[in-house]
Amino acid sequence: MIAACFTGVLITLITEILSLFNAFSFFPVLYCWSGLVVIAFITALPGLKTLKVRLGWREFSRDEKIFFAVIATVIIITGLTALMSVTNSWDSMTYHLARVEHWIQNKTVAYYPTNIKRQLYYCPWAEYAIAQLWILRAPESSANWVQWTAMLGSMTGVSLIARQLGASRRGQLLACLAAVTLPIGIVQSVCTQTDYVVTFWLVCFVSFLIELRRTFRKLYIVAAGLSLGLALLTKGYSYIFMVPFLAWFIIGIIGSGRFKRLGAVLAIIILALALNAGYYHRNFQTFHSFTGGSKNDLVNASFDYKVLFGNLLRNASAHLGTPSEKVNHLLEKTEFGLSNLLHINLNDPRAIFYDRPFAMVSMSQEENTTGNMVHFFGFGLILILLCRRPRQNKELCIYMLLICSAAVLFCWIVRWQPWISRFHLVLFILFCPACGIFIERMPKKYSIFLGVMLFIGALPWLFFNWEHPWLGPLNIWNQPIVDQYFRKKETIEKSYKMATSQIQALNCHQVVIII
Repeated sequence: MIAACFTGVLITLITEILSLFNAFSFFPVLYCWSGLVVIAFITALPGLKTLKVRLGWREFSRDEKIFFAVIATVIIITGLTALMSVTNSWDSMTYHLARVEHWIQNKTVAYYPTNIKRQLYYCPWAEYAIAQLWILRAPESSANWVQWTAMLGSMTGVSLIARQLGASRRGQLLACLAAVTLPIGIVQSVCTQTDYVVTFWLVCFVSFLIELRRTFRKLYIVAAGLSLGLALLTKGYSYIFMVPFLAWFIIGIIGSGRFKRLGAVLAIIILALALNAGYYHRNFQTFHSFTGGSKNDLVNASFDYKVLFGNLLRNASAHLGTPSEKVNHLLEKTEFGLSNLLHINLNDPRAIFYDRPFAMVSMSQEENTTGNMVHFFGFGLILILLCRRPRQNKELCIYMLLICSAAVLFCWIVRWQPWISRFHLVLFILFCPACGIFIERMPKKYSIFLGVMLFIGALPWLFFNWEHPWLGPLNIWNQPIVDQYFRKKETIEKSYKMATSQIQALNCHQVVIII
């Protein structure tokens, strides 16, 4: 994970430095990476000569092999989906990939005239990676690879955190299995949104902080600062999720009486902010704010207890949707009844995105609204059972308390949105190490049963992903590529095709679009 952090930093530095000279193009990027690869190879060559790779497959028990096979199957299926699918996320079409095309055309990430301001001030790291892939002539589907690779990295991080919390190899595999079968994780891993990317960087950050508490080394301080900086450069809600973990780290230092180590906290913060310097500078120049445009549409207008409790109810409902409209209506009615009992308005405009009325979201295979019902109730049960004996599970209980604190802080600050469930991905992924440890303590036959059930439960999202379905009358194997682009907005496909035909008929090679 340390290597991944340094790679992320190199992507940032190459993008930012080349942009200063309007040189963000094929040959400069190629020369940068060619030189870095040569340097890395020469540096690693002495170690490669003595390197011995030992998989130890024969040491795996039967149930461990089953868990590994399930994890590998999900990774392979999502990998093929990411490889064979076109990019058709609505957010990607409006700003994620639109900004990438502008950067490539302009040979710089400097801001440009547009009325879609999200293309400018939204956190850009994931798009930096996509832009470099496209500049180096990778296929269009490589835009999906960034999230899929982040999923692989997150599995590594989940396994490492599980081991740090006391899990054996079996517990690590169970933690990864719980993570890889998350429905929202599956659909996010094959698209061009940024939720899995930020999840990976935050998982790295949490893992490095845990390691710093045990082994205080400068390398881990640097890695923690860089991973936090990459998370902040990827998505804005990282500022919220990092607070409980950084506070826990500070409290631990104060509690141990080693006050000199507080300098490590300062170093982590400085490194994180320094990595965002270019992004902050452009935002401040254009919008007179380090974080860019107005965030009033994302942040709660009030922070009283009614807003908090209302958002806790609304956010929880994102994972309660069922395929049955009758059941959903009953759940929605129950939630409104509970909110009235607590004198809370679920349609409180102070905590609703653009005053959208609250409604229970049905169970879906769509990348924005997919919930995690099984994991939601499973993690809730694990939290209750482990906390019944806090002294026996002290470290684990503290870890879960930090995740719960991050969830509460998120609900206290961020407005509810219909697509809020994908913002919860990092919380669910961080919960998976505790899940692995808990299931590991169960009899083997039950853990195998749970593992298989998690895999079966994940099948609808693996094969019937709404944006990239494997099965059904229109799927990624038989639907024309152009039609796949418009799966989210079929009504505008005809007008786009007509415009394209007219441009081709006029034999135009340079087109100016006024938006």
